[in-house]
Amino acid sequence: MQRDLRRNENILSVSGVTVIFFGVWTAIKLVLYFSLSEDGFRAIPRGAEGQPERLMLTAILVLFIAISMSSRLCVGLSARAESMGKKKGCGYIVLAMLIVTANLLALGFTLADIEGNFDSWMDLIITLFVEATSMLTVVELITAAFRVRKLKRLAAEEQAGEGQAA
Repeated sequence: MQRDLRRNENILSVSGVTVIFFGVWTAIKLVLYFSLSEDGFRAIPRGAEGQPERLMLTAILVLFIAISMSSRLCVGLSARAESMGKKKGCGYIVLAMLIVTANLLALGFTLADIEGNFDSWMDLIITLFVEATSMLTVVELITAAFRVRKLKRLAAEEQAGEGQAA
């Protein structure tokens, strides 16, 4: 049981770091998309008439990146802390479930507009692969968190049983 506990704590720790990494990747991807695509900042006219739209798009982009990064940072750091034996509540697991839901929605929107979003099938395959990997990492984090908690509870019950028997 101790071996399984250590293995799941390691999975939880690695998944936590990976969730943070994918948060950074999401921020970079969004900035590049809105900076370089025809639908982003390039669609807004330059000069004074486009300034309010440019500011609004920038504010929305910064807000979305801040929410995404802070939620992924919270989940990743909490998972790492729990993997190191610190007591954590269920809040980060609920937040991780919300991240999975958001990833599913993003994947759905990506698939719904295949023709409009991608110049080639290779772009689509890479995007789907990265989004699916990100989502599966969070799912793995959630399952490892539940397994760690279950194994710790079983180990405590086993230890309490040995203490009563002696």
